[in-house]
Amino acid sequence: MTSASPLLAEHASAFANDVKRGLEASPKYLDSKYFYDGLGSVLFEAICLLPEYPITRAETLLLELYASEMVEPLGKIDALVELGCGSGMKLSIVAKALEGRGPLDVHLIDVSEKAIEMSERAMADFAHVTVHGHAVTYDEGLARLARKKSSDAGGGSGSRSAGGKKLVLFLGSNIGNFEPEQAHAFLKTIRASLHPGDGLLLGADLVRGEADLLEAYDDPIGVTAAFDKNVLSRINHELGGDFDLRSFDHEARWNARTRGSRCTW
Repeated sequence: MTSASPLLAEHASAFANDVKRGLEASPKYLDSKYFYDGLGSVLFEAICLLPEYPITRAETLLLELYASEMVEPLGKIDALVELGCGSGMKLSIVAKALEGRGPLDVHLIDVSEKAIEMSERAMADFAHVTVHGHAVTYDEGLARLARKKSSDAGGGSGSRSAGGKKLVLFLGSNIGNFEPEQAHAFLKTIRASLHPGDGLLLGADLVRGEADLLEAYDDPIGVTAAFDKNVLSRINHELGGDFDLRSFDHEARWNARTRGSRCTW
């Protein structure tokens, strides 16, 4: 019998502890980072194509129209970091806007190795880009970048060029997945990873009506339901759980206080 690697064992232990903590809480919850295994990442990209989920199309169009203007105030950019890279489609638009400005280091920070793989494919045709994948949480990925501050400033192989800037992308209205206090703390974490003069491009949706949000998070063909319930399948597969997925119904609920929606089973 082959034992699990220390890294896999550590991951399983953290996953189990987080599931235990979330299911013992009131109300119960599961950390959203565990929704993005290989299947979960593919299902989420399918959600982004649904007519009921317009934010991806709207943000992509904004980038296609204005990416060059967005990056212009920073001047020379030699490092591009995307938090939650997904398919890499929007990242590739920004990378294209930076063509002709010299070499570009692209850092992909996502818990999903599948998402990193998709983004690496999206970057493959850019001759000016060198891709670095980090299959870690946002906090750990940003901590890695923060630890590079001194070495980057000191020059040498792989360091930032003189006058080069770093641009962090946090798109898709993912900031809305945080409670207000968590969002404030996370933005401070991003700030700690940046040099003076670096930039953050943050994409956030407008407040939408109840009917629109409920339809977006409970689409008629059930892709969002499959995405959410997949985390239960992951618990069964990786942690030896015994959830019967047929016993769970997906439900999106409107939160009048925050004017947002939450999904439950």
